[in-house]
Formats: sequence, C-alpha cells, structure tokens
Amino acid sequence: ADEMRLFQIAGIGGLPESALVAMVRAVMPRESESAGDADRLAREIVATYRGSELDRFLALETDRSLFVPSAAFAAAHAARASTFMYRFAWSSPLRGGALGACHALDVPFALGTFGDSPALRAFADKLIT
Repeated sequence: ADEMRLFQIAGIGGLPESALVAMVRAVMPRESESAGDADRLAREIVATYRGSELDRFLALETDRSLFVPSAAFAAAHAARASTFMYRFAWSSPLRGGALGACHALDVPFALGTFGDSPALRAFADKLIT
C-alpha cells in the first residue's frame, strides 16, 4: 500500500499540486482525451490523494510506478489463467510508523522468514518464540 515509503531520503520534500498534476498528466493516454479534459481529469485524480505534499507524492508514485502497472499486468494475465493479487497494508512500526506498508515489508509475512535475522524481525515487528 505504501511501496515508495521505503525509498524516502532524509530531507526529501513533496511536490506542489501543480507538479503532481503534471506527473499524472504525463502518464495519461494522449489520444483518449482532449488536452483540457485530460488536465481536468489529472487534477481530479490528484485531489483524491490526502496528506502532506510528501504523503501525496509518495502515494501517487506508489500507484504510478507499481500498483497500476501490476494491476494491468494481472488483468492481462487473467485473460489466460487464474490470477491473484494482494494489497499488503500492515504498517511497520519502525521510525514511528513512517514507513507504512513499504516495499518488501510483505516478504517475511509471505515467506515466513521472520526468524532469519534480527533485522527482519525489527522491520516486521514480529517476535519469534
């Protein structure tokens, strides 16, 4: 759910709304909308994201770079075979929860590898008994 939160760099800021709109507009199909309609739609998409400039940027970038392409790939694959996806939304407690459900956090849950290292246990806050 929060893939890009792992890639935050100390001090990185968000982007102003105009830059977020331009980012969304850049990946929209050009032939499907008139320029004015595409700009309006891009503004509407950006308006659905909440939080700080950084929160909104990271959420948009998560969806743009990972979720939307993954969903499109799964939809294409589903035309040929059974296909499954999941959306992992459990937040890591590290850094006061700032990482959210970031990239790779699902791996120790999916593979049951919590006991492999103290770092994995801390990342996923899973205690091994």
